[in-house]
Amino acid sequence: MGFFGLLTAALGLSADAFTVALCKGLGLRRYDPRFALTVAAFFGSFQALMPVVGWLLGSLLEPFIFTLERPAACLLLLIVGGKMIFDALSNDTTVTLSPVPDYRELTMLAAATSIDALAVGMTFAFIGVSVIPAAALIGTVTFLLSLLGVYAGFRIGGRFDGRLSALGGIVLTALAIRIFFTR
Repeated sequence: MGFFGLLTAALGLSADAFTVALCKGLGLRRYDPRFALTVAAFFGSFQALMPVVGWLLGSLLEPFIFTLERPAACLLLLIVGGKMIFDALSNDTTVTLSPVPDYRELTMLAAATSIDALAVGMTFAFIGVSVIPAAALIGTVTFLLSLLGVYAGFRIGGRFDGRLSALGGIVLTALAIRIFFTR
């Protein structure tokens, strides 16, 4: 697999992370570069780590991983999406000017959006792709697109009520449904 094949894979794998980062940006009242960097670092790190883990697992757990990939991603996205919808629609509309990252939520989101990268890493093992450069490219592309996603979400969400983050929850729920019914 050449560079452009890996780049195409990286762009495809980072699409879900971009969407989730965009949703995270929708709820921001004020753009905070540290928050955006934290979100991007979580998504980029998970996307870089998962192909390595998948490559290490190789064919040992292949049937198990492919069986649980979609349900695990769906469950995590449904939990976080439901929480976002509930928080946005609740009567408690406390405004925080400096977003504080919820590391548990970011971990769940990063794991949910990077499960595909685990399967891709297993594929890399089967076809002999050098996993470290591939994982670095996937992580870098995801980091950059997630950074862009948070900023774009902020720009879009800043024009509307802060409850627009409910839309982010709806998007995550729709993403979970799409993942469940595709492939």
